[in-house]
Amino acid sequence: MENNSAAQMVFGTTAEHNPSLEGHVFSNPVDASDYMVMLWYKNGSLTREDIRNRCAEKSWEVFNKLLQQTPPRK
Repeated sequence: MENNSAAQMVFGTTAEHNPSLEGHVFSNPVDASDYMVMLWYKNGSLTREDIRNRCAEKSWEVFNKLLQQTPPRK
């Protein structure tokens, strides 16, 4: 996730191509069978903080540790 203070950007990968008006879908340059998804959130800090609060004991340190422990999607 990138934070540039005005908006937050989330990148992800998916095996399904499901374009919508809420984001962008690209071919994955690393794995031709997958796609890359890019979402931009204006004032996305509220969403990010809600996920942190619900999943990581309201702690960025716990949140970051959980991310580091999460294996990459295959």
